[in-house]
Amino acid sequence: MMTDKFYYRPILPLLIAMMAGISLGAIRPGYTVIARAVICVCMTTVACAFLFGKGKSGLRLISAPAIAAVTPLVLFIALGYLAIQHWTAPVFPDNHIKHFSDNNYRQISGTIVSRPVIHSHGKKFVLSARSLTVDGRCFPVTGKIRVTAGGQGPDLGAGDSISFRGRIKSLHNFNNPGGFNYREYMALQQIWCSTYTRGKNIVLEDTPPRQSMGMPLARMREKLARLIDRSVQNRSGPILKALLIGDRAGIPDAVRNTFNRAGVGHLLAISGLHIGIVATTAFYLFSRLLSLWPFLLWRAWTRKGAALLSMLPVTGYALIAGMSPSTQRAVVMICVFLMTFWFEREHDPVNTLAIAAGLILICFPPALFSISFQLSFTAVLAIILGLPLFRLPETVRTVRPVRKMVVFCGVTVMAILGTLPLTLYYFNQVSMVGLIANWIAVPLIGFVVVPLGLAALCLYPLSPAAASVGIQAAGIVLENALDILNVIAGLPFAAVRTITPSLLEISCYYIFFMAVFTMR
Repeated sequence: MMTDKFYYRPILPLLIAMMAGISLGAIRPGYTVIARAVICVCMTTVACAFLFGKGKSGLRLISAPAIAAVTPLVLFIALGYLAIQHWTAPVFPDNHIKHFSDNNYRQISGTIVSRPVIHSHGKKFVLSARSLTVDGRCFPVTGKIRVTAGGQGPDLGAGDSISFRGRIKSLHNFNNPGGFNYREYMALQQIWCSTYTRGKNIVLEDTPPRQSMGMPLARMREKLARLIDRSVQNRSGPILKALLIGDRAGIPDAVRNTFNRAGVGHLLAISGLHIGIVATTAFYLFSRLLSLWPFLLWRAWTRKGAALLSMLPVTGYALIAGMSPSTQRAVVMICVFLMTFWFEREHDPVNTLAIAAGLILICFPPALFSISFQLSFTAVLAIILGLPLFRLPETVRTVRPVRKMVVFCGVTVMAILGTLPLTLYYFNQVSMVGLIANWIAVPLIGFVVVPLGLAALCLYPLSPAAASVGIQAAGIVLENALDILNVIAGLPFAAVRTITPSLLEISCYYIFFMAVFTMR
């Protein structure tokens, strides 16, 4: 049947429909009544099909195959449209901080919700506003503000309650054609206004901070960041924070440019490599531990139990690392893979990837517009589709070093091809030395620096001194890797500036890509 073929991988078309709805909701927000009406019609159609549908099973969606195929897609388009409205067409309460962005000075109190980013001129952070004081009268408010504190001030961290005097301003763009939409970027983070104050005017309050599930994780992340800062005080320090806890705020622009020109910018994001190391180590340790119980061995539950327990450190590390889109994707895919031990079934990588994307978009629809989300998923999808082309003949496949070398080369090539249009669109630059740079940087950073650093972080609760030694060892290896990358990125032909492709050109590229790698 047409419907059966169309929904061979049922999650994939539904995911595409939801992504289309989210995009439509961002472009043309505000039509929530129509979206709700469409959802009601689709749900009624599905309910009638299940109740009155004909067929031997009594569960056929509906007699017309076209309607059976289209109805779920329309439903998910409408659901995606509604899901993004909280960010694109929000309804603010009367006491939201946005209503007070009139440039008048006020006493602002609130709780810091993100680790302050330190710059040469001061620091920036996000404040969850708690109250405003005007003419001696204090009243509660809600909402988040982007705060810039100039000059010297108290040592601030996530969870601190502070108070200061400042003017609340609405965010705005520079309106340059094709320029970065700063206001939209901040709106997707639910930040609608900003303020400036002198660091010396900030007062730490004794008021107990608002408790939330994220605060203990933020404090732990801050402790680990300070451990790295104390242990490695050269240019490797900010990069180690990016590699181990997902804190990329302190990386200098020059270092980012070096990684991008060399084509290894993906190493700065916590992704499948990091989560895979944690999952593999945890699975091995739990398997060995559970095998000590004959009761579990007799019932063949050791691998199942190890798979279930391994999800705890995987999820815990991902939360400490900040749960970026690439981290979320890796966590969901690895957890789905671990669940295959319970269900004793082979997993479909494309379906697993679609599940990961769907869960991320359900929890946070604006992730669709994140560069990290787009690059991460297109790279993995390209690898899944294209890697079979790099299969070796049986006579060569038995030579393990050759096989690993070809697979590594195939992964790099497919990741580059899969993300090429997005790289051109967002960065107007393509690396010509990416293959060589990845051959050098991935083993050094991925298989030496990251494992050393993760081992050091695990030692931190037991022995901060031993953890510091591990971080220093990782920093030494990373420093040598940076020297090599500087040489590669410094080559005149390392990267070339390119045009910005249109959305139509990007669509044509991916249609051609899918046709080449799926119709074989």
